[in-house]
Parts: sequence; structure tokens; C-alpha cells
Amino acid sequence: PPLPSGVRVHITSNDSTSRGIGLELTKQLLAIPTNTVVATCRNPNSATDLHALKAIAQGTLHVVCLDVADEASIRASVPVVTSLLGDGAPIDYIYNNAAVVSVPRSQIVKN
Repeated sequence: PPLPSGVRVHITSNDSTSRGIGLELTKQLLAIPTNTVVATCRNPNSATDLHALKAIAQGTLHVVCLDVADEASIRASVPVVTSLLGDGAPIDYIYNNAAVVSVPRSQIVKN
């Protein structure tokens, strides 16, 4: 099916709006100039591909810091997104490609 046009989309991901499926979805949504996309990720400063898209998106892409595993980060993102989209403005679609691990970070083994 064709992608929607004239919509407000919030793409949530810890890393994937800056790469992979989230980045590709962001690109495709931005190809329709009437769409507004809020892309969130844990480390927006290191999301170089996402910022390259923002530079050519003519104000339709907003990059916001959000770590879905951190309640303070979630709460802090709400007024930012609200100010970007307008108070009371609806979000038509939310694409969530972020996982929350219930194992304490101290118990995760890194390779």
C-alpha cells in the first residue's frame, strides 16, 4: 500500500531512526513533503544520517532525544514533541521500533 500523506508521524527507536528500518521509514515518509516526522533516538548527536536527512527535509523532520528505557527521558521528550507539533495537535501514526530490556545493565555481558 502507498505511504500516507499529510500526516504527523512519530518514529520511536533507541538506535534505529539513525540506521536500518527506522532510517529507511523516515526517508520514505519524508519523500512526501506534506508529512511531518518526529524521529526519536537515544543519541541524536551521533545520528549523522538522520541529521543529513534533516538538512534537506525543509522543516518536516524533527530529531528528539528519547531513551525508552529511561522514564525521565520519556517525560522530558513530551514537552519537546508538543512544542514541535503544537499543543493538542494529533500524532497520526506512531512507529515504535525500540525494545526495553528488563535485565539490569550490570548483568548484560558485552562481547
